[in-house]
Amino acid sequence: YIGLNAQNPAEYDKLYKITYLETSQKDFKSALNTADSLFVISETPYFQAKSLMLTASLYQNSGDLKKSVEYALLSEKILEKTDNGFWKARVYGFLATQYRILKLDIESHKYAQKAIEISKKIKDPESANSTAGLMSQEMAYYEIEKKNYKKSIDYIHQSQHYFNVTNIDKAYFTATNEQLLGLNYSHLKEYDKAI
Repeated sequence: YIGLNAQNPAEYDKLYKITYLETSQKDFKSALNTADSLFVISETPYFQAKSLMLTASLYQNSGDLKKSVEYALLSEKILEKTDNGFWKARVYGFLATQYRILKLDIESHKYAQKAIEISKKIKDPESANSTAGLMSQEMAYYEIEKKNYKKSIDYIHQSQHYFNVTNIDKAYFTATNEQLLGLNYSHLKEYDKAI
């Protein structure tokens, strides 16, 4: 991979996908080495942050949430000096989810709110709405954990509003929202609605 031009988005994305989807399933250590190599040869904050998030995702998939968070925080630090709202939102959303899984509710909530705020600055409406929808969905998960089922339902409806005006994975995210609504209504013992 030494000959790879890290600044060529097509080449980078191809290797990124192969590393994440294929190599990591067969040889985790090799996938980490590739992610590290991508970081080393990256010359811009965008590619550096994306490389670190690849490593964070690999650790997440392996179950090492501590290392996953460490790499995401490094990515956040690099992106602080940029105006790349889309990648900032992705990193904040990733951290919100990891902290929720780790039961660090204050941190989870903080990063979800940061992602929602930064999503308002994303210029592409599709990406902005998709990001806002995902973060509202993340807040719904957060409220489920707190047993605030009605508040969770409100976040799901808010999330669906954003997904209704975008085409990015709309069917998948809508199905997830329906599943979350069912879960909330089940907790509220409103079984007809849950079904």
